[in-house]
Amino acid sequence: MRPGVLVIILFFASVLCPAFATDARASVALEKTRLAYQMQKWHEVTVAAGDLLAASPEHLEGHFMLALAETRQGQHEAAIKRLTWLNYKVPASAVYRHALAEALMAGGLREQAITQAQYAVQLAPEAAVYKDFLAKISIVPENASGTVIEPVVASMSVGAATGSAAVAERPEVSPVSSPPGKYELIIREAAENCDNNSQNAIQIIFAVVVEKPEVMADASWPMLQKRLQNPAKDTYQETIRQFLLWNAGELDLDKYRRFIERVAVRNLDWEKDSALQTISRYLAGYGIVPGKKSERTDNTKESSSWYATLSDNAREAFFDTRYDDAWALHISATARISDELWHYQAARLALELWQLHNFRQEWLEVARDHLQKCSGSLSWGEQAGILLSEVNLILDGSQKR
Repeated sequence: MRPGVLVIILFFASVLCPAFATDARASVALEKTRLAYQMQKWHEVTVAAGDLLAASPEHLEGHFMLALAETRQGQHEAAIKRLTWLNYKVPASAVYRHALAEALMAGGLREQAITQAQYAVQLAPEAAVYKDFLAKISIVPENASGTVIEPVVASMSVGAATGSAAVAERPEVSPVSSPPGKYELIIREAAENCDNNSQNAIQIIFAVVVEKPEVMADASWPMLQKRLQNPAKDTYQETIRQFLLWNAGELDLDKYRRFIERVAVRNLDWEKDSALQTISRYLAGYGIVPGKKSERTDNTKESSSWYATLSDNAREAFFDTRYDDAWALHISATARISDELWHYQAARLALELWQLHNFRQEWLEVARDHLQKCSGSLSWGEQAGILLSEVNLILDGSQKR
């Protein structure tokens, strides 16, 4: 039996059926979540969204509806973390910024809420509801600096009179000093490290944000944010600095795209530097492939990223995080740039699907099969060999258990 036929058989027998089942389960859960959300049945939203995210862990709409349900049910910390993650994934969304501002305000974090509300207004200056919300929370209550103000919920139909009554009836709260939270401690430690190592301050902040993106929603974030206001003289550090500004909603994606298209930025070591690789992965979700452009259109082995040389349809599906579609389109492609690159791309897509489908072993086996077929490649052999070793370790461990 030819290898190509075997791959197709493995694909239909081991992959398509569970993939369709997962898609159907996610579709049903999504409709249930939307219905409960429209009826404002927040407990039912929580249950249905849980089923949806179990089938599709990075479903953005599911996370958004669940975050709003958490806000309405008083689970402010959970809502803030979830909405911070959403804004990390989609920095240019005024809707997500506004929802985060609401959650922060509901949690009593007024200054942070104002910051996020300002971002929402900047992203959608024509939306009056964002301006009204910002104006409302920016008013300092007389003789009650510690008063918690009830947020105006723009995403729901709430009467203005009802909202005003809720604020008026709320008793004033005396400010109480509290110990620093977990993220404030992380920010303080990072700020101290920046003071002691000012030359590497941008890299220190970058490492913290990548590991704990929630720090950007903490009231102490300005301690680090102020260190990002001045441009860096070094191109590498400026690339990281502007990424952090974009990620925090202070820089438009188009402006950052234009910056990384500069020759000096493209010539950075995007293939090997860990920080630039991290930035590249985030930008891939927006269809942006930083780094050197291939000078040879007929031989893309030298392309800076494996996903950049997928077919147009497969690449579009990949950037849209529709990994099942990207896999199907890639496997069915008749025109191949090279067999070794095609197998490497198939292996990387299989590894994405392994994570998406709850770490099913079948996907690891598919990835291993393709990695073995390109491990001798001059262009991709080293990377394939590293991945193959990791896959074998995981599979061997599973077999021993």
